[in-house]
Amino acid sequence: MKRLYLTLLLWLIIPLAILMSSLHLLLHHLAPDDLTLEDRLNRLLVLIDQVAEDQGMEYAEALAYSVAELNFHQLERLSWDDPALPDDVRDQLSEGELQVWNYKLDQGYLTFGTREYVYLSREEHSIRTLNRVLLSLLFGCLVLCSLFWLLGLKVRIRKLEATTSAFAEGDFSARASTRLADSVGDLNKRFNTMADRIAALLSSHRQLTNAMAHELRTPLFRLKCQLEMLSEGNDTDIREQRIADMHEDLDELNDMANEILCHARLEREQLQPDPKPASLTQVMRRLQQKLGREAHDRHLSFDIPAEVWLPMNTQHIERALGNLLRNALRHSTSEVRVSVESTADQVLICVDDDGPGIPAEHRQRIFEPFVRLDKARNRDTGGHGLGLSIAHQIIALHGGTISAESSPLGGARFRIEWPLPAPPCSQNTIQ
Repeated sequence: MKRLYLTLLLWLIIPLAILMSSLHLLLHHLAPDDLTLEDRLNRLLVLIDQVAEDQGMEYAEALAYSVAELNFHQLERLSWDDPALPDDVRDQLSEGELQVWNYKLDQGYLTFGTREYVYLSREEHSIRTLNRVLLSLLFGCLVLCSLFWLLGLKVRIRKLEATTSAFAEGDFSARASTRLADSVGDLNKRFNTMADRIAALLSSHRQLTNAMAHELRTPLFRLKCQLEMLSEGNDTDIREQRIADMHEDLDELNDMANEILCHARLEREQLQPDPKPASLTQVMRRLQQKLGREAHDRHLSFDIPAEVWLPMNTQHIERALGNLLRNALRHSTSEVRVSVESTADQVLICVDDDGPGIPAEHRQRIFEPFVRLDKARNRDTGGHGLGLSIAHQIIALHGGTISAESSPLGGARFRIEWPLPAPPCSQNTIQ
């Protein structure tokens, strides 16, 4: 803090000293008004000479003292041989000059009338003292103001330091005060933003770790049981069935690992979308072909424009839409419907199913990783609980939003809004 104070003081004093030095140079060395002042003083001395000639030297001298007093100067009478009279000044006055002025010392030597004496004119001592006092007060006020400012800054920094120390020691609820009296610029708000993000990230990682442990437990337990039963059984058909079941569990673990890695990369924003113009219609056609085989007895229909081009990463978007469609197929009763509407300012994608739907209080939570609903959408329906979270992240990276609401079919609707200026397209239904 001392170093900060000294630095601030130097930054204040040095420019002030430069300014005052410049003013001093301008006024006393360059002296733009000196010629005017000398001319006026010469005229005054000529007038005093005339007074001395008409009314006597005594009256002229009294007049000179009065004029000097009005200008806050003191006159001191010197003889021509006085040691206080510089030789060069004596020579100039002897040659007929009425005045010789030293502007650096703010004093001059005058002569008038009978020229019997030389008069030393200099600024009154009280004026010089007053100037020094005013200058000292100026510097004193400058130092005091900077000191009070720094003391206030010190208090604010100490409060912020205490908050950062508490946060560093594990109190992730610690936040800096954003009151004007406690703020250090925008540093408090920036710290709070950083703290919120760190706390959210740690909470997300903690929940992800707990959920991963819970998700891995079931297939690992099944594998362990199947291995034990495999070692006990001798029937070839039963052994082959158990081996097939073990392969399914291993595939499930592999799929889960891939989903977790994808989710982690998206969460750290390592999967950049790198959007390029592509046909959303072609993406939908590929999904229709892939998922048509998984639909089984459910009716899957697509209602999309003949051609919609969007800047996107087709691989990511196909994965996100595929996750939504698989989720809808998994929980539908008999029908899943996909519709796309293109307007001048956005593209709207809706995925509807006729399943049990999603309660309103859970429509935000379902986009969190490993979240499953207890009743209609539970573990028996399959999945790892990451599909919707991955879809949400991919759509967000492309600048869109996704939300859940009630469907006209009676189940759930996932609504994707993709803001994008695009011309309206005519509708062709693909069944």
